[in-house]
Amino acid sequence: MELLDFDLRGGQEAPLVAAAGVGRVIERYLTRVGVHDITAVVSEIVAWLARGDPEPHTLRLDLSVTSAIVRVSVTTAQRTPLAPASNELLREALPVTAALAARYGLEASGRTRVWAEFERYSDSQHS
Repeated sequence: MELLDFDLRGGQEAPLVAAAGVGRVIERYLTRVGVHDITAVVSEIVAWLARGDPEPHTLRLDLSVTSAIVRVSVTTAQRTPLAPASNELLREALPVTAALAARYGLEASGRTRVWAEFERYSDSQHS
């Protein structure tokens, strides 16, 4: 089920705006710890994709929830020159995402998309 699908302007405020939007929607589906984790990841991904751009540009944020998984992805229209060449470099570029998401990745073709997945059933296992 698609819950959230919106465009936002990159820039200094974008990570907070994106995290707040996701947090408001997802709080019905995850515990407080789960909401914290996903908002931290969204903030990091948005900040990383908007980094290095002197002008704000549009980012696309998608959030979906199934019975087992919460998936968030952030897409920028242009291919980012910051795209890491390996999984190790991606873990270094996005340490919060690497630590908190069950799975995550980067797709870079004509545009750049970073996505992260969280398992809903394991959310209650956090302490």
